[in-house]
Amino acid sequence: MDENNQTNENKSDGGCIKGCLISFVLIMIIAAIGGWYAYNYVTSNASDWAAMGVEKLVEVALKEIPLKKSDEAEILKPINNFCDEIRNNKVSMKQGLSVVGEVFKGPVIGAIMMMGFKVHFVEPHKFKEKQNKQIHMTVNRYRQALATEKLDESETKLVFKKLTVKYNDNGQKKTRLKDSLTEAQLKEVLSIMKKQANDLKIPNKVENVNVGSMIEKAIKIGLKKKIE
Repeated sequence: MDENNQTNENKSDGGCIKGCLISFVLIMIIAAIGGWYAYNYVTSNASDWAAMGVEKLVEVALKEIPLKKSDEAEILKPINNFCDEIRNNKVSMKQGLSVVGEVFKGPVIGAIMMMGFKVHFVEPHKFKEKQNKQIHMTVNRYRQALATEKLDESETKLVFKKLTVKYNDNGQKKTRLKDSLTEAQLKEVLSIMKKQANDLKIPNKVENVNVGSMIEKAIKIGLKKKIE
């Protein structure tokens, strides 16, 4: 069966939402709205409930993304720190939603997806060490390109459209990550990543892209943003 024509049949192995960043974003938004609703309207201990709700739902969302434990810990650290601010009543509902907006519109989502890219699409091919180093270089440079926030949405879509497939769910068209990429498909995606990194003159060397720091930055911007 052609990969692009896969539908609900893939759901039996959890492929429906496996690695889907849309799931991650939606759960964060639901957690924020539900949490701060409780925080403002329900109980005197609501700040604790809100914080625990956000933490738990984000953890659940991250389990749908093919991440290494170290990457998951890197993502959770600033989120858990943010939840501590909620517990200490230092964050209003509007500020919380502002934070979610900053995380959603910035480079964080793409960077998290790149964390899962190697685990989900590259490692199953079991390339030799030399190839793995070249791929690591390309993916790392692309993560740096995302971090600059200089890539247009049309450019990032060129990559993500190659990684996703549409399927029909009870009459509704939805999108999920492909179950896998052939070597030819993977080579095409890596070529696009490399070109976009080259266009931004990203150095041809491996530099650490700390997604936790990116999330922390987005949180700080969201908290400082002027609330109408």
